[in-house]
Amino acid sequence: PPLVEALTVTSSSGGHQIRFVARDEISPIRRAEYTVNSGPWKVVFPIDGIADSTEESFDFALDGYADGGVYTLVVKLTDGLGNVGTAREELR
Repeated sequence: PPLVEALTVTSSSGGHQIRFVARDEISPIRRAEYTVNSGPWKVVFPIDGIADSTEESFDFALDGYADGGVYTLVVKLTDGLGNVGTAREELR
């Protein structure tokens, strides 16, 4: 399955900055999504704009969740063969 590597969450004004690298040894990354506290999945695009390589970098702003609470972010990757990999991090 694809791997989520170097997942970092940095607090910013009004939200968080999310960064990670998606990697797969065999097939290209086809889709990346995230959810917060098991809410709806939202698609996120790599920095280069298209998920088509075995390694993709992601960097996006996530507004909200800056009220002092603790929230769970889950990132899900899908590769060209339909394999799925996940990672999670807390938003504080």
